Amino acid sequence: MNTYALNDKSLRVTFYTRLVSDADTKSQIARYEELIRRNPRWSMAEGYIETVSEDDETTTRHAAFHQMLADAKRGGFDLVITEEISRFSRNTIESIRHTQELLSLGVNVFFLADGFHTLMPDAALRLKIMHDIAQEETQKLSKRVKTGLKRAVEKGKILGSGNIWGYKKENGRLTIDESQAPTVRLIFSLYAEKNLGMRSVCTHLKESGIKNSRGNDFSFSTIKGILTNPKYMGDENNAVPPLITPQLWQKANEILQERGAKKAETSYQNKYIYSGKIFCAQHDTPFHHAKFRYKSGDKEVWQCRNYAAKGTAGCDSPAVYTAELDKIMHQAYSYLAENRDETENNLAEIFDSIRSVATINEDIAATNTALEEIRLRKDKLLDLSISGYISNGEFAKRNREMNKEAEFWEQRGNELLNEAEKAKSLTRTMENLHSFISNKNASIGENLPALVNILPERIVVQKTQDKHILELQVFLKVLAKRIDFTITRKRQHPTEINITRVL
Repeated sequence: MNTYALNDKSLRVTFYTRLVSDADTKSQIARYEELIRRNPRWSMAEGYIETVSEDDETTTRHAAFHQMLADAKRGGFDLVITEEISRFSRNTIESIRHTQELLSLGVNVFFLADGFHTLMPDAALRLKIMHDIAQEETQKLSKRVKTGLKRAVEKGKILGSGNIWGYKKENGRLTIDESQAPTVRLIFSLYAEKNLGMRSVCTHLKESGIKNSRGNDFSFSTIKGILTNPKYMGDENNAVPPLITPQLWQKANEILQERGAKKAETSYQNKYIYSGKIFCAQHDTPFHHAKFRYKSGDKEVWQCRNYAAKGTAGCDSPAVYTAELDKIMHQAYSYLAENRDETENNLAEIFDSIRSVATINEDIAATNTALEEIRLRKDKLLDLSISGYISNGEFAKRNREMNKEAEFWEQRGNELLNEAEKAKSLTRTMENLHSFISNKNASIGENLPALVNILPERIVVQKTQDKHILELQVFLKVLAKRIDFTITRKRQHPTEINITRVL
């Protein structure tokens, strides 16, 4: 395992896994966590585990991956560990693009099976070679496929099994199956014109006694496959007769995309708002969400990951109730609101210290110009070499110099992209906090998730000698302040939560 330049760095490390079997997933998670724990200079950030649900009208196959990218933009970690580059996408080019996106955010990636990480000296070269090879293979495959399709269409034939609901294959051609076509038209009508969701479409078909070709109820995946299949519009060569109009197909797919985007947003908003923010002072490990069951009802709590894994043998730090954290957020906000002038002055000073995104973008444009000039010079150099005006040795020497120059500007460009993204994120956070603080009539209530997102960077839980008392240190994200709280739990008395000091 090549860990060059990784073991000697203090890094916040997370992992990304996408597996089908629960047993395999647990094994993979344990492997990642053990790898991170073995390095004394690494701290563990909450991992990203992909889940797939076929019983949903929009796939959640990449929900965890998109969440990881969103957290990377907020600077949640420095290194991602995953099994191999293909885990990021089934398409190698897309995987490399995602890797480069993480690099632009200042996040490195370690591919275990490939024995390769992006801090290796030749990482940029490796990624380029992998990209070029994948692109060449894709182009070759695309050319072969297009040639085969063209010949088939010229002959009026359809490649493949022709197993498409609503059609039947006769003599290599697709013809309309009149026994199934009404169902396809009904599905598009219910979804695009009646505004039913996929679950409701399935229910409607079931109640109407309409079954699939195997005599079973239609599944979500089948409905989605029908809605997204462009063959139902027909084609230019009339090799496939249309079942619906292009306008209806387009409308259905626009609705599908809109609902997918809303679901992704809702999925993020419904995530536990304190995830990745609470840490154990004793082990510097994250707290995980759990539920305590009481006769009066379930209560949400947060426990050290070591306690969740091994009980008190792993960690004896106390759990924290979500209700207590909510009260702490209220008190932190109240403190900032009561000291509004000081808070606003601090925000103004921070804002003045940030380079504007417009200025950074100007530098990025200059960097791109420099890279384009180098590319043109390299083209001219190659022409000189081919024409015999310079020797192979002279070509190699100048080419190396230009490569070093290009590497410098590429690195500078990535740094600027990272700076621009951080400036955008910090500016948005400050604007949101300013909006909270300046609104004297603001009520936390429904705004609590937004406040938790912009206010605390890290909440550290510290046990005390008294098991009924615990201390929390709340590090604020923007203001570089720390607010210390004490939680006192006494039987027969309400829990007391007090600010003990502000640093």
